[in-house]
Amino acid sequence: MPEIIFRNAPLVEIVVELRWQPGAGQMPIPLSPTGPVQPQFSLVVGSQLDAFMNRFGSEIAQHGFRRVERLIPPGIPMIPGQVVTRFKSDSDKVTVLYQVGPGVFTANATPPYRSWENFLPEVEQGLGALFSARDASESGTPFRTVSLRYIDAFNATLTQGKHPAAFLSEVLKFTLELPEVIDKYRVPEQPYKPYLTLTIPVKDGVISLNYGEALVSGKQAILFDTTYSVTANIASDKKAIVDVLHSSHGAIRDIFLELTKPIHALMQPEH
Repeated sequence: MPEIIFRNAPLVEIVVELRWQPGAGQMPIPLSPTGPVQPQFSLVVGSQLDAFMNRFGSEIAQHGFRRVERLIPPGIPMIPGQVVTRFKSDSDKVTVLYQVGPGVFTANATPPYRSWENFLPEVEQGLGALFSARDASESGTPFRTVSLRYIDAFNATLTQGKHPAAFLSEVLKFTLELPEVIDKYRVPEQPYKPYLTLTIPVKDGVISLNYGEALVSGKQAILFDTTYSVTANIASDKKAIVDVLHSSHGAIRDIFLELTKPIHALMQPEH
């Protein structure tokens, strides 16, 4: 089934994230609670973490991603799963970027976003660099989490002036009823503001949903953040990762299309 493309989609960002247990050489040495503070192993020149990030940078630079941004200043302790370095394309027209750190890799996309079919090759490109850059000591280590996250923001055009509580119930069809003991204290003319967080168990992982009012690019919007995380061990293999992402995307796409049916016309579908 072809993917529906919306000209006025509420998308803010898509994030593909992989996490794994870092090899011993990438693990920061714990700080001593009683004795002198030990230096972080990851800050030692020639450490496995630095070598990993350098190898990834060299690999992804071959695809035009040569703008490097260090997110954690030298001398600041790093923890497993913390993004340390960001890689951006030489071209400002490319809206995909990559991030790596000890035990973590992300591929991020921001608008203009065309479709999953367009984004996935960019993800695979980053995965290729990741597999080439991983240290030999962890090259066979399975990934403990593979997640796909869609961050959407419904602006005034899409909410049609509805309050977050009304949009949640009337458009997205989430029913939230206040207990009488709370409702009796509420000012009737002022609707409550929902900030909803749901964690739904699924096969091999969870779907996380977060909903609430937020400022996006300086404007009021309703944020809807959906993440599908597979938390079973996934083989250190590009095809295995892509298969997981395809399945996760199918679920998120199904949820988004069904929940937003009432405003599809406002999102201007192309087909």
